[in-house]
Amino acid sequence: MPDWVPQSSDDLTFQAYLAGLIAAEGCIRLYNANSRAHALLHITLKKPKLLRELSMIIGGRLYEVTRAWRLVIYGKAAVALLRHVDIRHEEKVEKARLVMDHAGERWSNVEPLWLETVNRIKVQVSQYKAQARLEYIRKHGTLIVRKLDYRRPRYVKRPGLWYDGGREEGEVHIQSWRKNNLLLFGRMQSIIRQESPEIRASVEQSTQASHCGEL
Repeated sequence: MPDWVPQSSDDLTFQAYLAGLIAAEGCIRLYNANSRAHALLHITLKKPKLLRELSMIIGGRLYEVTRAWRLVIYGKAAVALLRHVDIRHEEKVEKARLVMDHAGERWSNVEPLWLETVNRIKVQVSQYKAQARLEYIRKHGTLIVRKLDYRRPRYVKRPGLWYDGGREEGEVHIQSWRKNNLLLFGRMQSIIRQESPEIRASVEQSTQASHCGEL
């Protein structure tokens, strides 16, 4: 852990640091075990040393997962820890409240509440993403790339450009185009939707260079 974080579970600075970790990299949930709702809290990071130091303070078991490490705290220990830290992440606050209020109760009674909360959070996240997407498109425009053959388009990453293949017709978002051209390989059709002059000029320049054999 950073040197400025006291290694004491009662210290307010440590509690704030832990709350931030849980908000950013944590998972809070209930699960069914022996027909009862049991609490689970875990933090997943690529820093096993940090997680080991945390486990010496707050307990839990450390597991190696795909390309990361996970500190897992179960049952009453998880509930006690959630009561001890002030989490500010809105979605995790809802889950933490449900865990603290219903851990240990019959799963048949808790499951509908848990599923309703999880599904509502998923809808809210989707709405936030959709709104952010619309605001991005209004400001920057969106480039749609449609393949004309079987080959998967390859996107070349250059400084100043960020490409995201996306899940909808090979969509590519352009974050910055001031210094570099967008380079696309493979036979494909480029369509500009809500384009800005900067995007149109970037694509036209890349297309001309491709025809001239410069790419």
